[in-house]
Amino acid sequence: MPARKSTLAEPDRSGAAKPAPLSEKAALLGGRKTALRGNSETRFTRAELEQLVSLSTQDLGAERRGLRSELIEAAWEHGRVAPEADASIWRQDECGAWMRREQIGRQTEFGWKIRSVSTRAEQTADDLRPFHWRNDFDIAGGEPRCSVTADHSGVPGEEQVRPQRNRET
Repeated sequence: MPARKSTLAEPDRSGAAKPAPLSEKAALLGGRKTALRGNSETRFTRAELEQLVSLSTQDLGAERRGLRSELIEAAWEHGRVAPEADASIWRQDECGAWMRREQIGRQTEFGWKIRSVSTRAEQTADDLRPFHWRNDFDIAGGEPRCSVTADHSGVPGEEQVRPQRNRET
């Protein structure tokens, strides 16, 4: 039996590839944990990524919840790991702001969101980055826009801030 091609795009009438519907992607990806981790053939449009990560899990079916979880994990893995914090709970974004894993989608001190850092029309999980909910990424400029960063004020350089805290820039 020939190997099944794993691209998730189908041609339109002009012959150009257009992304397959999200439900088909979720079905194709099924339970493959590694499908989103750097697989350059797994592609999404920016709108599909934003839709998946912005909806609550209650608004998604079982297949899409699994896909959403994989996208969240792929983005979380791109966050900075700090030696003084448990990496499964705490990460820092590209601006240095602290984020707490379970606070995705929340507008709290440690809440965060997922942003794409790629200008390509089709996105992969490698294009995703976690950002504090008040920080963002300027696609055109190719750099983060920072409103919040970690607060180290009043702490000597050799000491670590406990507990984690953020401040406006």
